Amino acid sequence: MRADLATLDLAGVFETLGYSVTEVVAGKYWVKCPWADEHSWTHPQDTVIWQDSGSWPEFHCSHDHCTGRKLAAVIEWAESKRPGIINEHCSRQLAGGASRLKAGYRRAKKKFTRQETEKKVAPAEAAENAEQFLGNFRVDEADLWHTSAVYPGQDWRADSIAILEHLYFAHDFVCICTEFKEIKKADGSLKAVPKGCGQTRSAADWITRINDKGTPESAAGAWIRLNPVIELGSGEGGAHTDQDVTAWRYLLVESDNLPIEVQLSLYAKLAMPVAAIWTSGGVSVHAVVLLSSRSEQLFRADADFILGRLSRFGVDSANRNPSRYSRLPGALRSIGSEAGLGGNDVGRQRLLYLNPQPDGRPIFP
Repeated sequence: MRADLATLDLAGVFETLGYSVTEVVAGKYWVKCPWADEHSWTHPQDTVIWQDSGSWPEFHCSHDHCTGRKLAAVIEWAESKRPGIINEHCSRQLAGGASRLKAGYRRAKKKFTRQETEKKVAPAEAAENAEQFLGNFRVDEADLWHTSAVYPGQDWRADSIAILEHLYFAHDFVCICTEFKEIKKADGSLKAVPKGCGQTRSAADWITRINDKGTPESAAGAWIRLNPVIELGSGEGGAHTDQDVTAWRYLLVESDNLPIEVQLSLYAKLAMPVAAIWTSGGVSVHAVVLLSSRSEQLFRADADFILGRLSRFGVDSANRNPSRYSRLPGALRSIGSEAGLGGNDVGRQRLLYLNPQPDGRPIFP
């Protein structure tokens, strides 16, 4: 007897082999391509499985390297990883021209969402994984300045203007927050977090205001919602929620588990469309990844895919929501401040790299 491929749970095969699987709609799944290492940049939507009851599942990857790779190629790949896995994931077998239910087969109901972003690694493991990935590769801020498509100016206080000019349209409403409250962390130290609804202006209005009065800040520095929003949020006191986002453009990638120099090198080496990199004034560097998703649902799926790929480096999986704050370049913080790269620039939230149209290849191949 042989497996009835019309009953093959191909998404389950990928999950069993440890590959990310996200169910977009019933019967359609985004997966990590088995040949992703051959791609310059793998967008979550590039590789798809269609799985309808009663017909063979279909596999499609939009990259040129995978032209011609269909179900047969995936079966061959899966069997090379784990012989017998295809039969394991078929509920029926063909015998004498008929399809028969396999004895004792019980298909578990799966929900293919966020499985990789939930993985936690200890700081020591994250650092070890990063060191293995990077090898001897290291970059510093000068390296990033010299390769930046938009050169950060000499006056770091004007970094806020640079990102407002190049990462947003003039009419985009952008929320910046300087109010904060302090919360106690598990180790007993205090951490400042944004409080209230912040101020929302068009990017053009913010540029005029900052040119006149300087980058807004408080003792805790300042935060910016990475994605454009409506002018008045629907949350308490006019605060913005995920439903108030008007363009699902950027994803924040950060890790507090790695030395700051390692973080910088990691974001410069990874194959993903990094639009900007700036310091937080604390223990992390923020990488702004261009997604340009078409909806909140797709943004979350895109975020799950990327954060799942990076979970081994201890990135913050909480950054999957589109209304997420990042630190605002050009602001100075004293609460929670740390020395910047090379031990300088204590508390400065400073722009290091800006490329409004990244192509997904590593900044430094």
